[in-house]
Amino acid sequence: MTNEATWKLFALMGVAVFVAGCVTTSDVYGGEGFGIGAINFGNSEVEQIRVSGVGDDRRQYHAQAGQRPFKGVRPAFPTADNFQDNKRRIPEAVSVSWRDLPAQGQPSYTGTQRGPFVAAIRSRIPLEALKKAQARGFFIEIGLAINDGPIVVNWQLVDFEMDKANGQKTVISRGGDSFK
Repeated sequence: MTNEATWKLFALMGVAVFVAGCVTTSDVYGGEGFGIGAINFGNSEVEQIRVSGVGDDRRQYHAQAGQRPFKGVRPAFPTADNFQDNKRRIPEAVSVSWRDLPAQGQPSYTGTQRGPFVAAIRSRIPLEALKKAQARGFFIEIGLAINDGPIVVNWQLVDFEMDKANGQKTVISRGGDSFK
């Protein structure tokens, strides 16, 4: 075997190992399409809402300066904002906190702190739904109902039909505290 043929063989083997590694990494560590949001179902406005990773406060899934009481239909779900391409996965649990509005005349963000409360997420979603969330066009939307008692966790697996102009979605399955 000539020296040039040896180099070509090594180069080909290197490309094959790289491609195999990419495929394996995608299969084993592939991202999931999801969104997590907190919805205020209480009777009063709240502020400084934060949903972050447990033990990793820098990983934020939802943050909002203020939120009036939601008067819509329960349960409510946020729009998915994490796509499969970014390799993020639905967390095992999240930390949820917010503040009551301060007394009149007091500065913003000085009201009573509520939380942080830890809410289990991933273990509440069936494996079939988690696997589906790895495919393009499928997302799991996770809604956390806050400010009216214990945190209520609900989820739904949706299929976004990207071909439609209005971005219509189809709910495939739902689960969580409101569906027991």
